[in-house]
Amino acid sequence: MSVYRTVQTDFWKDPKIMEDFTPEDKLFYLYLLTNPNTTQCGIYSITKKEMAFQLGYSTETVNALMDRFITYHKLIDYHVETRELVIFNWAKYNFKRGGKPVQDLIKSELAKVKHQPYIEIVGKHVPIDGIRQVYESYYVSYDDSCHESHDESSDDSTHQSCNESTNESSNEKSLNQAILEENDESYHESYDESSEKNGQTETKTKTESKTETKPQPQPQQQEKRQLTNDAPVAEQLSDLTSFYQNNLGLATPHTISMLEGMIEDASYEATRYALEQAVIQEKRSLNYVNRIVNRCISQKLFTLSAIKLQEQRRQQQQTGTNPDAKTPEWLVEEERESREHAARKKAELESEVPGDDEIEAMLQGLKGGTSA
Repeated sequence: MSVYRTVQTDFWKDPKIMEDFTPEDKLFYLYLLTNPNTTQCGIYSITKKEMAFQLGYSTETVNALMDRFITYHKLIDYHVETRELVIFNWAKYNFKRGGKPVQDLIKSELAKVKHQPYIEIVGKHVPIDGIRQVYESYYVSYDDSCHESHDESSDDSTHQSCNESTNESSNEKSLNQAILEENDESYHESYDESSEKNGQTETKTKTESKTETKPQPQPQQQEKRQLTNDAPVAEQLSDLTSFYQNNLGLATPHTISMLEGMIEDASYEATRYALEQAVIQEKRSLNYVNRIVNRCISQKLFTLSAIKLQEQRRQQQQTGTNPDAKTPEWLVEEERESREHAARKKAELESEVPGDDEIEAMLQGLKGGTSA
């Protein structure tokens, strides 16, 4: 069953879109409104790696766009722990009719929302009573559950948990109140000064938390790799793209397409091994990675264990611990290509240097020209 999302034609006439949005902002906002992870309730789970892959952007570019839409445009919010994104004006511009099917769909989607304060943010904008009541039932039950757990237990940790939830709910209510007081004629509403300050503080806290927990990218990242050839292709491609981005360079759409082709022609493990070797050997190019993958294909080495075994045999042969072992064909081919390349370069240099006879003729010519 196909899923469609509605974008009004007035989107392009809105003054904020026309004056404040860059071309990248327009693309990114349309993506947030229409990407495959969107739901009818306006709250959906999505990772920044997914955004980067689907848009063809780097992870750093997505982080910059997210921060711009949260702190400058104030159109969305992103919960780092649950990886949920909320679009503040979603309900106002996506609910044109109600009915039981729509209410049932909203109810099933809201039941999956982890960061429940987002439900109230969207629910305040719902123009249809029946659908709005569905939203209200969820954030009312959220408040009740906090009070019940607070009354049933006298444990200090439970009191602290409920107090934190109550404070968070109060902050979200002040945020919602600011949204309701904004101008309904604008497609993109903005917060009042106090809400803006709160939003900036919250965003700053999330950014600092993420900075503290995010490890520095390692050149090889071998400790993090847990995927195998049996993992879903989307996860494999996301992992390879992230590794390329962090260690080799900008992962363009062409690069991502090449990596996907390597997975199909060889395997994820062979491609990951090739990327790691490109970093270790300081030959950070896609062509070098592709050469290693092609050799794995010719040797039928599609698993990391098979590749490591072949590598071990080659090292034993080089160190003399296994004199009967044969040199792998791909290594012989690589050495042959290296020798041929060196010979061609030498020949080219020698052809460009004039011989003794040529130098003598040149000198005679210069003398003859001088005496004339």
